[in-house]
Amino acid sequence: MNFQKLHEAWRDNTRDLICDQLAAMGVDARLAERGRPEEGSGAGPFRSLLGLIDIAGSPIKWINVSRTGSHEGSSYHRLDYGINGPQNSSRVRIRAKPIRRFFFGSIKYAKWSGDDGGVGIMSQLANDPTIREAVLAPHVLPLQLEYRPPGELWLLKTELEEAPLLSSHPTSRLLYRYRARLPSQEEWHCYELIAARLSAMR
Repeated sequence: MNFQKLHEAWRDNTRDLICDQLAAMGVDARLAERGRPEEGSGAGPFRSLLGLIDIAGSPIKWINVSRTGSHEGSSYHRLDYGINGPQNSSRVRIRAKPIRRFFFGSIKYAKWSGDDGGVGIMSQLANDPTIREAVLAPHVLPLQLEYRPPGELWLLKTELEEAPLLSSHPTSRLLYRYRARLPSQEEWHCYELIAARLSAMR
């Protein structure tokens, strides 16, 4: 096995899979060149940066894909959606989580929590019937909005938790393929609605 094939066998191809899925959904998504400054939005302890996906024709400008280290066979992929929104003097972090009637029951409502730094965005999102319906749609994960001054960059964050699959490569049983759950049509619609509201507040 040459070095290029070995690298490909070890490489986490989650970014490629997500880009292909978005393109199949009609989104103008393309893999960005590695090393762009925006990749730093996904930096953190024990986290591997997998690169950006550029988005055209959308209030979402790019997606930063990263992976937090594995533990006992599990890996956590995170997607940071870059959005240009209103500037604020203080940090903002708010979260939306669907609440079920019972542990496995139907979804009752979406709980918004956190501090929007006086921007008023949390109440606007929570009271928007279109966004409320989108957050409660099936397959939409809990999400978090974050803003760190200065500038206009807001991040919409989600986490994808998946178990790695053993590589089928015949020469080794130690190679792992990581497969994240890809964004659904409902999720993308929800995130674009939130991004559009943020962009309109600029």
